[in-house]
Amino acid sequence: MHTFTVLTLLGLALVSQSALATVVIDQPWSPSVWQAGRPEQIHYRVEASDEGDAAAPERLQVMLLHGDPDDAHYVKTIDASVDPMTSALTWEVPKDLPQGKDYFVGIDDGSGRWAFSHKFQVENPHPVASMPTARVSSKETSSPSKSSSTPEESDGLESDVEDDSSADMESLAASTVQPTPEPSATEESESELNSSRHSWSITRSMTNDHSSHRRPRPTNHADKDELVDAGESAAAVFRPGHGLSLVTVAGLLLYTCQYS
Repeated sequence: MHTFTVLTLLGLALVSQSALATVVIDQPWSPSVWQAGRPEQIHYRVEASDEGDAAAPERLQVMLLHGDPDDAHYVKTIDASVDPMTSALTWEVPKDLPQGKDYFVGIDDGSGRWAFSHKFQVENPHPVASMPTARVSSKETSSPSKSSSTPEESDGLESDVEDDSSADMESLAASTVQPTPEPSATEESESELNSSRHSWSITRSMTNDHSSHRRPRPTNHADKDELVDAGESAAAVFRPGHGLSLVTVAGLLLYTCQYS
């Protein structure tokens, strides 16, 4: 009894699974071109299975994918809940969507089965840095590349070099440019005293030199007594009775004048 019930339930599940309708995407097709910033159309339809009437999915989830259907990269969610009976959807392409090929639309019917469109191209006149896919974004946030850390280390080295250079320049300026100390009152007094002594010494030296160059007086001249005696002798010469000549008198006078 229990075996029959289990087999019955399995059979009903297989029938319902096989009788589920299939979603088919008609647009975009290849080679379609979508323009960034402009609205684009997505057309789809729900087909019955070969077994007859099929149950249509309740809601559809439409996504923009990139790459290959076997290894699709998620890009954007176009609509998370679409009525299968509408058969059409208008979506404005984001302005920040990178230009490129291998874009396609994927529709999930809620049972794990996907429908994929043909691949198409996206044109964007404005450059975009990178593809905003889930896989690329995850790698960028979890494991930063080595190139992002290299400039930081380089900036730190330059800063150290600049700091060392500034310190060396300040040290050099401090060692070479020093203010001249002003002389104190005591030092000025001693300087003036030394200058006066030096001037007095020079004046005395010049006076001694001048005195040493004066013409010396003769030391062998007759003193006053001798001059008196010489005068008396001369007077005696002119006394009457002496026969000295005028030449003798002139010689005595010349001698007296020379040594006086």
